[in-house]
Amino acid sequence: DPKQSIYSFRGADIFSYINAAKKTEHRYTLVENWRSNPALIKALNTLFESAKLPFLYRDIRFEKAKAGGVWVDNSVRNQSPLRLWFLPSQNDKPIKKTDAVRLITVAVGNEIARLITNNEDRFKPEDIAVLVRTNRQAELMQECLTRRKIPSVLYGAGNIFDSFEARELQLVLKGIVENRKNESVRSALVTEMLGLRPVDIDTEETNPFVLDKRQNHFREYYEHWKNRGFMSMFRWLMSREGVRARLLAYFDGDRRLTNILHLSELLHQFDLANMVSPIDLLQWLTDQRNPETPRLEENQLRLETDKNAVRIVTIHKSKGLEYEIVFCPFGWESSLVRRGQEVICHQSGSTRQRVLDFGSPYYEEHMRKNQNENLAENLRLLYVALTRAKAHCYLVWGHIKTAETSALAYLFHHRNTDDDHDVVNSLKSHVSKLKSSDLLTDLERLVDRSEGSIVLTELPPSVETSVTPQNAVLEPLFCRSFVGHIDTSWKISSYTSLVSQRQLSAEGPDHDDVNDLHLSVGTEKGEFPMSETSISDISKGSIHEFPKGARAGIFFHSLLEHIDFTMADDVYLDEMIQAHLRTHGYDFQWQDVVRKTVQRCLSVTLRNREPELILSKIGPLDRINELAFTYPTKAFSRDQLIEAFLQNRGNGIPKDFPVKLERLDFSLTGGFLKGYIDLIFQQNERFFLLDWKSNHLGRQVSDYHQNKLEKIMSSSYYVLQYCLYTLALNRYLKMRHPNYTYNKNFGGVFYVFVRGVDPTKGPDYGVYFDRPDGDLIESLDQIIIAP
Repeated sequence: DPKQSIYSFRGADIFSYINAAKKTEHRYTLVENWRSNPALIKALNTLFESAKLPFLYRDIRFEKAKAGGVWVDNSVRNQSPLRLWFLPSQNDKPIKKTDAVRLITVAVGNEIARLITNNEDRFKPEDIAVLVRTNRQAELMQECLTRRKIPSVLYGAGNIFDSFEARELQLVLKGIVENRKNESVRSALVTEMLGLRPVDIDTEETNPFVLDKRQNHFREYYEHWKNRGFMSMFRWLMSREGVRARLLAYFDGDRRLTNILHLSELLHQFDLANMVSPIDLLQWLTDQRNPETPRLEENQLRLETDKNAVRIVTIHKSKGLEYEIVFCPFGWESSLVRRGQEVICHQSGSTRQRVLDFGSPYYEEHMRKNQNENLAENLRLLYVALTRAKAHCYLVWGHIKTAETSALAYLFHHRNTDDDHDVVNSLKSHVSKLKSSDLLTDLERLVDRSEGSIVLTELPPSVETSVTPQNAVLEPLFCRSFVGHIDTSWKISSYTSLVSQRQLSAEGPDHDDVNDLHLSVGTEKGEFPMSETSISDISKGSIHEFPKGARAGIFFHSLLEHIDFTMADDVYLDEMIQAHLRTHGYDFQWQDVVRKTVQRCLSVTLRNREPELILSKIGPLDRINELAFTYPTKAFSRDQLIEAFLQNRGNGIPKDFPVKLERLDFSLTGGFLKGYIDLIFQQNERFFLLDWKSNHLGRQVSDYHQNKLEKIMSSSYYVLQYCLYTLALNRYLKMRHPNYTYNKNFGGVFYVFVRGVDPTKGPDYGVYFDRPDGDLIESLDQIIIAP
């Protein structure tokens, strides 16, 4: 249907259709309309038959549509379905465009409020659509409906980075990054996301510790962001600060929350793709909010829930859709081109060659052609908009400045001339001379020809009404009771959840969790547990005196993850260690102890049989830190694991380990198993898995001998942990390396207990090694991983 060719901004070209159509022997046109009220079809036929060439070009014909079926709609009640509102001027001076937009927007809002509160028709908000040309018109329309507490949604209007929520999120993230600056934190706290009033953080009138407490929260968010990534931090912030509930309390809460979640996804995607620091991610958000930044399709505003809401849709987005009631309030856009700018047009003749003119001697002729093409597309846009309606359609026209060259001006007032090659300027010359009474006379003639299908009235009063739509639910409200069944056996599990009989409660690596938890304290998620012993009260001379607990595990994991093993000199390590001591809240007096500990871990020979297997020889390109994995699981039980270990224990698995497994109590019926592998490295085409352990097993190196490590590996179920991790790594390597085989290329597993490593004593102290039997890994694969 060439009448619906409206996408020239994407490069679509109506003349391509015209040229192709000339070469065809047969044409078939659908003339039956099964969508709309027959009276509305009659009204639209009357409107587009008003012009001899309703679409400007002879090659685009208008054929009268016919009703394709029996129309049954009690809501119409014999009313004229096409309602033409006329906006007259005072003293026959055209109304300014901005004033017209304001008056029309208010009138449309009032009419929508009347429709959805009228006891006779009882139209629902979702029955109604307002079709607009520009994003600004859409925003004004939504603001008008919001003031009346009428729910509405925007379809395809605007860019997410131009939204109010983008500004709010920028302020919040800036407060987190600049958490030491009171002004940045204050600006973040008074956003509608976080919901504090200025008086709430005025330290002169309220509790002076309020701001300090919130600043501490922001520091914790910042550290979490650096260590776990943006999305992990943002989820915590949303939960801890109650952002979701606070935003949804606003009338337009769905829109606000949709924008915040959309923005968080875009930030997360950029963070994952580029691995940037918090400062750089904040700068990226700032750059994206600059209107001069190139915009991507995925950055368009997403649709919030459209249930029980008026649709506000750009005409381009509305193509192919249908609505009970359609408002077309802005069908009077100008077709003129600003003189002096480049123009694109098509030459006359059979080829319709496309021309881009920056100011050639033929500029005036090309500009006339371009304006004619603009008018033709505006006519097609109007046709698309009007034909979206099923029952009623509202159309607005008036004595409006700059509207003289619009599609409506052409249909209502154009003098049909066969030889008019400058239609737009001719139209402007004619319509600009007409008074409001002349315009009204032409409309009345149209109404007379419509046989009652068009009704003409003056634009309703522009005084905003305070009508609030009635609640469609007439019966008393009550709290529904959930009577369904949720299968809680399907879950996301991890090594930790298997050995502690609990579901995985948070995303993140396992950092020395089981054995040392009783040594640490901490109440809120995100707060680092502290040792029972004050740091300032103990000696800083030995790694065995370093504080115990989960915080120590996080510290060493982060440090060893970020350092380059091949640059183990004192200056480099001291710089990295100081930064991590500061981040994790440890005294700088631990610097020498930690440096010596790291150097011992990097210089120890990991296996006596392989003297070249030393971490300081492993470059950054030969290692992967914190490899996350998730694989689907079958239903499997503890007994299946025990059987697998009994039959395929090999030489490395402690003999008592299958007996230890009998203490576990779990049975999984399906879901996912996830985890994080501290370190994977390769040497000589073999791949190794390494896990750092900061467990405090004693104050002497002898407390970390192989015999004692075997006991802790078994009693803490670390054997199960590294078998699950080996299973994941084996799958990963099979996908990434076509020639990989377990027996040839998998080197084994190292658990390095950092407090017990001593290079002078060799790998018998502080280093546990095993290479699980290949049959065991294959058996576990068959038991655990779903196809």
